[in-house]
Amino acid sequence: MAKKVKKTKKSNAKLATMGKSIMTKAKQIRKANPNKKWTTCVKEAGKAFKKK
Repeated sequence: MAKKVKKTKKSNAKLATMGKSIMTKAKQIRKANPNKKWTTCVKEAGKAFKKK
């Protein structure tokens, strides 16, 4: 039987700062491309943040 890997939960404070930085990045993307949808900007920012 395979051993289950336990996922670590992030604290609320860490999640909040993560969300905040994603939103600021999304705002920058939106400012550069005003015609882009907001959800697309947030997705792009999330992907960029994930790669860090």
